[in-house]
Amino acid sequence: MRSRLQRYLASLPRGLASFEGHRAKGSLARESLALRPLKNVAALPRELAAHVEALPLASSWIAETHYVALSLAIADEHGLDREGFRQFWREVMHKLTDGTYSVLLGMVHPETLLRGTAARWSHFHEGTRVRSQLEDGRFTVLVEAPTGLFDELIYDGYEGVLQGLIDRSRKPQGRAELGAIEREAGMTRVRYHLGGW
Repeated sequence: MRSRLQRYLASLPRGLASFEGHRAKGSLARESLALRPLKNVAALPRELAAHVEALPLASSWIAETHYVALSLAIADEHGLDREGFRQFWREVMHKLTDGTYSVLLGMVHPETLLRGTAARWSHFHEGTRVRSQLEDGRFTVLVEAPTGLFDELIYDGYEGVLQGLIDRSRKPQGRAELGAIEREAGMTRVRYHLGGW
């Protein structure tokens, strides 16, 4: 049976060069690899092995496909199921918001924090789009990306990212929940419902 990474690589129309213009901040890969190091580097495509051998600078940008592929390689090597992967990306968000920043976030209501995060998404991702809105009386975060850019497991991971932000807020008892995934005209739209505060 093929690994998650192998399935993802096989699904990309132009391999890791697919979805040009979609990039992720180096800090995301750097923190992910620090939390769950990859040991089996020889099994990785050379583009991915290069990120493991020399961690990206926090301020640099890497192809979003590289970040997704590295994340799936981590899930494979560390045996992370959906819940394990959600928890992993939740921990990545905790690492990115450590220190003084976490104290400041602790003064902010989760809705305010998540609205701001949607507005600042472009600080960590280029090419994808995120917005927050009220839907049917529920606070919702909507992620839009080209179909095929993200593996299904990545959508679980973003639930963990949003939960990690709520954890840092003034109302950490709130919960993030993956909602509907819709595909239309080459785009995938994923809703996350947040509440409990």
